[in-house]
Amino acid sequence: MQSIEVFFLPHPPVAIPGVGQGRERAISKTLDGYRTIAQKIKKIKPETIVVVTPHGHTFSNGISLVGTSNVQGDLKGFGVSDVSMSKKINLPLTHLIQMAFEENDLVSVVLDEVIAKSYGTQPKIDHGALVPLYFVDEVYDDYQVVHVTPCGLSARDHYNYGVAMKNVIMSFDETVVMICSGDLSHALTDDGPYTYNPYGKLFDALVVEAITEKSPEVLLKLTPKEVSDAAQCGLNSYLMGFGMMDGYDYHSEVISYEGPFGVGYLTGYLANDFTTLTKSKQIEWDAEAIKAYEEKKKLEDGFVKIARQSIEHYVRTSRKIGREVAMALVDKDTLKELMHQKAGAFVSIHKEGNLRGCIGTIEAACGDLLDEIIHNAISACSSDPRFNPIEERELTMLEIKVDRLYPSERIESLEDLDVKKYGVIVEEGHKRGLLLPNLEGVDTTLQQVEIAKKKAGITKDSFTIYRFEVERHE
Repeated sequence: MQSIEVFFLPHPPVAIPGVGQGRERAISKTLDGYRTIAQKIKKIKPETIVVVTPHGHTFSNGISLVGTSNVQGDLKGFGVSDVSMSKKINLPLTHLIQMAFEENDLVSVVLDEVIAKSYGTQPKIDHGALVPLYFVDEVYDDYQVVHVTPCGLSARDHYNYGVAMKNVIMSFDETVVMICSGDLSHALTDDGPYTYNPYGKLFDALVVEAITEKSPEVLLKLTPKEVSDAAQCGLNSYLMGFGMMDGYDYHSEVISYEGPFGVGYLTGYLANDFTTLTKSKQIEWDAEAIKAYEEKKKLEDGFVKIARQSIEHYVRTSRKIGREVAMALVDKDTLKELMHQKAGAFVSIHKEGNLRGCIGTIEAACGDLLDEIIHNAISACSSDPRFNPIEERELTMLEIKVDRLYPSERIESLEDLDVKKYGVIVEEGHKRGLLLPNLEGVDTTLQQVEIAKKKAGITKDSFTIYRFEVERHE
């Protein structure tokens, strides 16, 4: 059983002299960190480097791996024509990793030339991979690569991807190291690439803490808003690196951190020789999630109970829950309301703060509200075109809301809207878009209408607006 070392490296093109034109002197600590890690890699002499980069071909619902025999890249996009790189892909290891993802119900795609073309792309060494490998190549270049790009799934999912990769690499008959490429907050100062946000410094401090204290859970607790406010590109790469350490004690160190140009750059590493077992954080978090799930179910009202059971039964059996089973979940008063009323309803599913599915009806499409909720819950978990169908392993992590819609009324002005109180429907010809009220991140009526227009594909300035109220159950 081999040891595994994970290296955290940023990827500012300015670090390379031809691009930096002297500006690289402002990141001297980072340059020293690159060279320290390059020497460590030279000493290990890995036959393969797994490089995790956020700037490859990114999918919303799964990891991508390069599946061509060779891959090239350059920095022409950064104004330099004489910096390029060509690497051989370790295809056997790439496919073993993909198989491990599949066995753990983790979505991934291997981009060979044919599949990449079908997505309108071409595999390449992007700057997220090229910049760190440039410094490695200065002292050691006798290696193949596995090129991995994180996706739009949750932080916890990325940790799980890392665990699956660890299990493959532990038994692989070659020496392998991992480089997790990522810059930290891009919002550290007013003159940075993003608008200054005070949370940027807090995020970077949490990453440093996660490494030095060996506590990736501080990163998994971040809310979607906190991640967005940080304006970073390294979180998912880092979490995959932490997943590689799961179940074992390990050494960790931050070699350098600095924040010039308004961007946080960190170099550091995790090292594991698999001699000291510890409790798997993955197993620990699964147990905590089950406990929280059971407590959450106790607090849910009848509408949500029906939606949740409809989802869970369908995911497990591919069958619709029976009415009698659904009826037994609620008290008499709620059952009377559900069976004697007809109304539109939306079922929204979130996982770890991120939308995972949402389907609904503006007006009643079923015989009663009970069937409306059952039908839309099943559709939300299986037929939302924006997401893969929900899998059984996700069921304990879902937050579910049910919105009962009241009849809509036409309005003439945005002044008649209230983002907290009213949902909005916009219509132009046969196009129709709807947005529910009181959604996080929607703060103005103009935002509300523009999002609804975008959903409907309405580009004209002439359209009809309706408002409606909802009764939210969660």
